[in-house]
Amino acid sequence: MGSTRRNVVAFVVGCVVIAASGGFAAINATTASADPPTPFTQCPAVGAATSCNILIVLDDSGAHIYTDHAVSPFDLGETNPNGEDTLIGVENDSSTPVASLPLASSTVDIFGFDADGLCAFVTCSWPNPTTYEGPNTSFSAISGDKKSGTVNFTTPLAANGGTTYFSLEGALETASFQPPVPPHVPGAPTIGTVLPGNGALAVSFTDGGQGSSPTLGYQATCTSPNGSAGSSVDSGSPIVVPGLTNGATYTCSVLAWNKVGNSPPSGNSAPATPTPTAKRMDDCTDTTTCQATIPQSSSKLAPGQSAGVVGTPSDPTGTVVLTGTLGTLDCDSINGSKPGPITELFDEGFSPSTRLTITMTLKIASSTTPGQICYESEIPFFSQGSPTVKQAGTGYLLLCSQINNIAPCVISTKQVGSNIVVKFVVPGGDPRFCVLLPKGRLTWLAGAATAKLNVAFNAQLQSTGGRAPVHWKISSGKLPAGLLLGGSTGSISGKPKVRGLQTAVVAGTDSASPPQTAKLSVPIKVT
Repeated sequence: MGSTRRNVVAFVVGCVVIAASGGFAAINATTASADPPTPFTQCPAVGAATSCNILIVLDDSGAHIYTDHAVSPFDLGETNPNGEDTLIGVENDSSTPVASLPLASSTVDIFGFDADGLCAFVTCSWPNPTTYEGPNTSFSAISGDKKSGTVNFTTPLAANGGTTYFSLEGALETASFQPPVPPHVPGAPTIGTVLPGNGALAVSFTDGGQGSSPTLGYQATCTSPNGSAGSSVDSGSPIVVPGLTNGATYTCSVLAWNKVGNSPPSGNSAPATPTPTAKRMDDCTDTTTCQATIPQSSSKLAPGQSAGVVGTPSDPTGTVVLTGTLGTLDCDSINGSKPGPITELFDEGFSPSTRLTITMTLKIASSTTPGQICYESEIPFFSQGSPTVKQAGTGYLLLCSQINNIAPCVISTKQVGSNIVVKFVVPGGDPRFCVLLPKGRLTWLAGAATAKLNVAFNAQLQSTGGRAPVHWKISSGKLPAGLLLGGSTGSISGKPKVRGLQTAVVAGTDSASPPQTAKLSVPIKVT
């Protein structure tokens, strides 16, 4: 019995991924119209059979069954118009080892064993409880009518030429084999809009389709002939690329990767220029909808974000301005911590009688629950701190259902996937409001996630909100060899020993009662 072995390794530029083959799709094979050269030498002579009566060949297109009509059944003491006591060979020419092979006949009880299998004619040195077993084989899942069952290979039949043999009571008709799906990368994403922020760009895109294994992430890269280049990875669109030069013009592209490797990059985006004002203004004079979107770079208060706002004013005049300014607005969280807001929003040019309906989508870490609306205005309003008397200043908004829809108030707040979607109503007259994370639980990696081989590396996981101390652990995946996570400090440190990209899912659990946990995928590339 011969065997060969092939290792498939893919080295990928950018995010380096080492991979093997992916999933499988089942294919049923029936008797082929043309036989390969005979005799089939995968079987020895047994009884009256000088070689295999039937040969099953497995390859990456499926299973193929061939018959050598010149070879008789090995037991001439029995007769059957469909063949009797048939010697069967198997050759695995596929690119994957095979552990089992379902077999069937529509007319013959091929698994109706009567103790006169091949081991009744030759001396067998392997277990053969039915006498029909060959080397490295056994039988299971035999149907009640004995017309179907499975031959198992004790040691998986080796890829690229592994062979063995066994016997059945008659000639089989079908063999079911799961050929490997050729490993392939995801399709190229399609680039979308690129929105400017302060030293950052938010790159939107649509997925190009999954490859042979699930997509693990996306990488956006922005380049400029007269500014610094930058890139960032994330689990979906949009991706905020920080560290860019304000005033420089960039084009951006996106690629996806799975365990096989990187997809082709998308086409280049239209030119975009980061701006130090870090705001985007959209007039509402021509339509009934105001829109504002801004990307934010990572900071000590929040990771890179792309917050989108759509507002519908009852009086379509004025401007919505979304800014990248970070500040607490003096709103304490429920448990006493002071988380920073994800973003602030101003509306300008509306009369106090105008009602502006805002739907704000915030891209945040998964497992973070919807936040509350911290609102500040010189116009008195109801708040959680003053639910019966309107007061100017700062406070958390109440639900509209609690105060008879008197603006400002929150219509709804919910988590959709890894995003938070908040819908609320505010009056015109230059109020200011922002979204806070009262329970925090937002984790991310502060500092570069690129390490050098055998060079000391240190990065710090951080959280905002929640009750200290926070305890850290790896819930799945792994860090590059040589790096360790400090459970009490959140520090990832050490000297990487192997080049490539490794991704660990890190969980941070605070000390609240009950404790709250957030998880975040942390990719680290060793070059």
